[in-house]
Amino acid sequence: MNFKYLTSHFNSFKEIFSIDFRSLAIFRFFIASLSIYDLLIAWPSLRAFYTDWGVLPRSALFSSSSWSYHYISIYNISGVPAVINLLFVIHLIVSIMLLVGFKTRLATILTWFFTISLIARNPMVVTGGYVIFRMGLFWAMFLPLGAKWSIDSALNNVCENPTKLIKKLFFSVASIGIILQILFTYVFAGFHKRDPVWDEEYLGVYYSLHIDQFATSIGQYLLNFPTFLEFLTAFVVYVQRYGILLFLIPVKNNYFRLFGIFFFCFFHIGLNMTMNIGWFQIVSIIMLAVFIPSNFWDYILKKLSNKERLGLEIYYDNDCSFCKRIVFTITTLFLVPGTKVMPSTTDKKIHKMMEDENSWIVRDHKGNITTRFSALMYVFSTSPLIFPLKYLTKSSGFMKFGDNIYKFVANRRPFFSKVTDFMKFKPVQVGTPLPLLLNTIALFAIIYCLYWNLSSFDRWADEEDKDNIEIPQSAFWIGPTFQINQYWGLFSPKPMIDDGWYVLSAATESGEKFDLFTNNELTWDKPDNITKMYKNDRWRKYLMNLWLGQHSDHRLHYGRYLCREYNSKNFGTDRVQSFWMYYMIEESPAPGEEQKGIYPSKIHEHICYYPEEENKS
Repeated sequence: MNFKYLTSHFNSFKEIFSIDFRSLAIFRFFIASLSIYDLLIAWPSLRAFYTDWGVLPRSALFSSSSWSYHYISIYNISGVPAVINLLFVIHLIVSIMLLVGFKTRLATILTWFFTISLIARNPMVVTGGYVIFRMGLFWAMFLPLGAKWSIDSALNNVCENPTKLIKKLFFSVASIGIILQILFTYVFAGFHKRDPVWDEEYLGVYYSLHIDQFATSIGQYLLNFPTFLEFLTAFVVYVQRYGILLFLIPVKNNYFRLFGIFFFCFFHIGLNMTMNIGWFQIVSIIMLAVFIPSNFWDYILKKLSNKERLGLEIYYDNDCSFCKRIVFTITTLFLVPGTKVMPSTTDKKIHKMMEDENSWIVRDHKGNITTRFSALMYVFSTSPLIFPLKYLTKSSGFMKFGDNIYKFVANRRPFFSKVTDFMKFKPVQVGTPLPLLLNTIALFAIIYCLYWNLSSFDRWADEEDKDNIEIPQSAFWIGPTFQINQYWGLFSPKPMIDDGWYVLSAATESGEKFDLFTNNELTWDKPDNITKMYKNDRWRKYLMNLWLGQHSDHRLHYGRYLCREYNSKNFGTDRVQSFWMYYMIEESPAPGEEQKGIYPSKIHEHICYYPEEENKS
């Protein structure tokens, strides 16, 4: 082995725990997109999960089994749907700000705050993906997500004293923190799988795919290959325990990072194809974005920087602040680095043309000049991101509409300059503000999260095997308050073998019986697809938690919600008077054994109203 070759490619601790500014930008884009996506899919269930008309009114929340008095939540200021809708709108706005990188640090803090507030408002619907998501946002607050490919960086480019990124990599305690957080997620998930079913019998995946509420059709098909499932079990355990070390190899780390990203993306895509566990896999892949190395971005941008794109010249009116904001935002977000952008005054001929046309000027690599809306569409056509928009130019109606919009805006440039004055031209922050304070907080958070994860091993351990590692009571509140508490125990220490589905045997005042859960004819037969019985991931998680004995106090409020919802749409003797909540339990058989019987477990009896009392009134 050539020792000199190895030492020349050896990576320092700083290099291993540094993050490329462009990778931070992509991480920002994807985690903000996920926040927006989550809000949009949560909106239809807003009334059910986040108002006093839903399954968990605030009066019940504060005394429920899922509540911690350490939680903070702005969503608890009201239980009225209109107010919660307004908060959702604000939550959406700050997520969009984070997406485009406008006032990025503030947007990150607010997105994190609204996210943990939403989690605290109804912990019964929180999945493992949410834990990764909130931890990603927590560490994002300490990172310069807006240093590249953002509105902030666009405004930086035209300010008097712009910040220049001399280095490609960012290193701080927070960059160490987010990388270690990803490591914690996998390593502790792997070592929590300590039951023999995972690392001795290798039946963990077999039992996991027997959980009908999670298994996809592909996952159920794989049950026909028990030997292959044993291999998959060993693969999952060892990948989680040791696979993440790929990102920490100190020799040619950039290449191992790339391999690790592709490897873990393949790993999560495979899991997603076999098990439906919400967007756990999506957010896990998003977190991997921080590992994208500099040589990847250098290669991609070099390939994208062709003669047509680098030869593009854009001239703008230097006296129009609105024009500068728009031009630099477009070039920063959508065009390749190196695109020439300059004031029209740098070329007398161009400047006169700009005044005559009342338009910005765009010159392509061949010297051809375009103006107004046609210039905008040409610029878009050269973008490696939004180039498909060029096909809209084939529509004369669209181009005519665009020209009219452009003229309207161009004739009112002073007005739009004033309206956009809130977008200040100022240097972008690429380091850590208040470095001593924030680096100290980040270091404490790393130690706290590590200690919390170590203490979680005692959760399922026998008394004689416990390590007795506990978070001191004086510091315990920090975890749930800032929601940096975490437990990576999905399917640990072993997958559950009790699976099932709900049957809600309801009776109307007229005596008719039906299944209130499906609003169909009452049947005790197993559904063809249990996963499709749930409206979305929130409902699935809520109802799975509802089955657990520790959350039995929530069943009363779920029953009240069902009565209100059904009886508000049905009247007279068609109203539901009472129902019985059954969980149809089905135990997973051991390999080679036949499916055991199904038996109903009555977990709640609910009276919606007493008709004789209504008649008296």
